[in-house]
Amino acid sequence: MVLLPCDNNSRAANRYSPLMNSIRRRRLELKLTQRQLASLCRVSQPQLSRYERGLTQGSEKKLNRVLQFLGLPPGPSTSRATIRDLVRRMRVAPPSFSRPRQEQSWKRVSQCYRSLLARLKMLSGLPAWFQDEAECDSAVEHVSVCILVSAGGELLRVSPARLGFWPHPLLDSHGKALGARPRPCVHWQIGELEILYWPQVSVRTASRDCRLDALVLCRKNGRKLWCAVEIDGKGHEAYQDQQRTRALDIPVLRFNEESVLKLNFAHDLVRELTALFEPLSQAA
Repeated sequence: MVLLPCDNNSRAANRYSPLMNSIRRRRLELKLTQRQLASLCRVSQPQLSRYERGLTQGSEKKLNRVLQFLGLPPGPSTSRATIRDLVRRMRVAPPSFSRPRQEQSWKRVSQCYRSLLARLKMLSGLPAWFQDEAECDSAVEHVSVCILVSAGGELLRVSPARLGFWPHPLLDSHGKALGARPRPCVHWQIGELEILYWPQVSVRTASRDCRLDALVLCRKNGRKLWCAVEIDGKGHEAYQDQQRTRALDIPVLRFNEESVLKLNFAHDLVRELTALFEPLSQAA
């Protein structure tokens, strides 16, 4: 069963509002009535209405049938498993085939930041499969991933959608819907804080397509939240930051290039993520 919030649970309703909004928004984009969509997905119209409003419990199979028809990723599970448990169930093996690497940025990392990689004990770099699939726009972003791996992070291929990322559709490198396909990421746990870090993720908001330096799922004391990470370089144009943040509708953590090159990124990331959980703890 997929647990959708009850009428008297406004906090839960807020939590699932991206899911409800995605179903309704996509239905309207397709110019379908609730009755038409319900018939096409073999569910009752009242049940579809409840899915859109999040007012009742429903069958996970039926809900995912609606989501699949609409081209949306699968719904969140009611499992109380940790991120690590979920990741282990979903783990996708690295591909056995080779694809052209992003040689320029990786070559720049090894040439310009060799001393930093030596301090991180990462002179051999990241595995070839990760280099093939990870889409980083700058050498500094590659260094940030190396910092997390050096701190104990594990490189995986995991789908953000299958872990419940609902606010916006995910896009691949060609601007097409990513759906539930996996992407390379870093899984890292430090104390009670558990993190999944996907470098260079593109999403489609209502007003624009946004390319994030990283998408992050974090968990602490049984609570989960999503946020974006931006690493600002010298040529960063700050005037667009507020518009992008409003469009994304998730917290955006900003770091400067200098802190990454000083190898403070892992510490700074933990500090900022921990601060995001403080209002949730106070509300509880």
